[in-house]
Amino acid sequence: AKTLYDRLLSYGNDVGLFAEEIDPTSGAALGNFPQAFTHIGVIDAGVDLTAALLHRRPLSGPLAQRVATAQQMQRNER
Repeated sequence: AKTLYDRLLSYGNDVGLFAEEIDPTSGAALGNFPQAFTHIGVIDAGVDLTAALLHRRPLSGPLAQRVATAQQMQRNER
């Protein structure tokens, strides 16, 4: 999960702002910029991930499902 989160952060610009979407092929920022809803999701995911790492507990609930889906998609890209 941390690797995927770090990968997500790499799509921000030089001051950490994100667009509404990311082109899956090129990584280019698409849509509205900066996009508040995107930032809320990034912050929420960071808080959840940090809590899981600090408490050394497995991820559960919607975050765990999203991570599992992202990992499966990453495996399918190979």
